Amino acid sequence: MKTEETSKSAFWSLAHARAFFVDHGFLRKVNNNNFHRISHRAFRSGQPLPPDLKKYVSRHGIRTVVCLRGTKGSRPYIDLVERMCGDLGVTFRNFKMSSHKPPPRWRIHAAKELLEEIEYPALFHCKSGADRAGLFSTLYLHLMEGVPMDRTRQLRFWPYGHIRQARTGILDHFVESYVAYSQREPMDFMTWVDEVYDPDALKDLEPAGFMSWFVDRVLRRE
Repeated sequence: MKTEETSKSAFWSLAHARAFFVDHGFLRKVNNNNFHRISHRAFRSGQPLPPDLKKYVSRHGIRTVVCLRGTKGSRPYIDLVERMCGDLGVTFRNFKMSSHKPPPRWRIHAAKELLEEIEYPALFHCKSGADRAGLFSTLYLHLMEGVPMDRTRQLRFWPYGHIRQARTGILDHFVESYVAYSQREPMDFMTWVDEVYDPDALKDLEPAGFMSWFVDRVLRRE
């Protein structure tokens, strides 16, 4: 029994170490884990370490954590957050999004359903808190708070670190496509998603070059 407990303790200690070093947790410490308030009941951040999550829950009453990275098992630092949520009595939801591909229609619908069913206050996090957290926060503000899409301002370099000059700029094109269309022909967002939105058309707008290399290879945005 003691050997099993020691083994589990070693596993979670290793997961914490990987989160800090391999997953760039030490860099996120520099900017306070890119933690920001979105509204009175929602927040966004990079991948939290257990002490970070404990602080957010204590200070802001977080009831749901939405991980936008999607993959578990092969990345124990994601499982580490889920385990910490269980210890804190907080609901953990795993919802995969991409920072460099246009979201498919079904995923936008799934995001809307998730936003409507979770308990708030909620924390939305990805790896760096810059791109996927920015798009999910945009959807939250527009769909749940009624903020006009062009006023959500969640996909910005400052203070979030989002870089539109790289492949992550596809998220900007997605949002701007709806804004431009609705200005010409007023239409609510979900109707546009179902009747007008063409993810394949946006793929032609994917930039290349140094900034994409830097974001993909150095920052390792997912």
